[in-house]
Amino acid sequence: MKDIGKLEWVKSITSEAISIVDFINAKVRVLATYRSYSDLELKKPSKTRFAAMWILLDRLFEVQNKLQKTVVSEEFKEWLDGEPIAQQQEAKAMQRLCLKESFWRSVHGLVIAILPLYKVLRMTDMEGATIGVLYHFMKEAINEIQKCTILDESRWKWMKRPIHGFADPVFKEPSLFTNTLLLEDRDTYLPKILSSNDHGKFLQDFINYNDQRGSALASSLVWKRDSLDCSSRASERNSSAYSLIHTKIRNKLSTKQLERLIYCRSNLRMLRSMHETPIARQVKI
Repeated sequence: MKDIGKLEWVKSITSEAISIVDFINAKVRVLATYRSYSDLELKKPSKTRFAAMWILLDRLFEVQNKLQKTVVSEEFKEWLDGEPIAQQQEAKAMQRLCLKESFWRSVHGLVIAILPLYKVLRMTDMEGATIGVLYHFMKEAINEIQKCTILDESRWKWMKRPIHGFADPVFKEPSLFTNTLLLEDRDTYLPKILSSNDHGKFLQDFINYNDQRGSALASSLVWKRDSLDCSSRASERNSSAYSLIHTKIRNKLSTKQLERLIYCRSNLRMLRSMHETPIARQVKI
């Protein structure tokens, strides 16, 4: 998403969008006029968040009508008449931009193109994010991107590896098991992890898995739990907890002190979450 933002035609759209947001937020009376028409605040740009720009564009398109009402309102005209000539020129440029249909079409097209990728990235940061789920969501994202004809799937082709197609799909569409590209990925990846003797056995097991043959693979419980969660989220959560305690100011803590502080903080959070639960539940063993 960061690389997409570097494209010249995308950069021109985002820079115009940022100029509108900065203009509205910088002018107190204009911001007050905008708030009289809309309950939604404009999102501010952030350089440290990879998806902040696309969230900004989505919100901007959502309040398009409110912005256009703002720049043609009597309050805006009264404010404009009292401003210096230089300020009036800037305000009129923003007024023309807010009323420019081609700009809003570009914003809408870009939002449609980026939203599927944003959903994939959000999904990978959630519990239960497996390669099989990723493959399905990326497939859906490519279909959505192809509809809007703004971006192509070249980055996914560059990132995709045989292991992505080899993973057990969570959404078991019959077409997946006859997909030529997936079968090629499987045959490319298998020799890297299995010997020639185990290769044939695995292919037979794969057929059994697909057809739900055998007492084990036919079980409904197996099909509900056939994907293992493979994520670095737990490790990142631990790193985040440690970074809150082991700071630049408190950087001389011993390992034992640090572990005790983490222990206390984790348990306090658990107790607080238990008290916030609306209905207390007792687990019976």
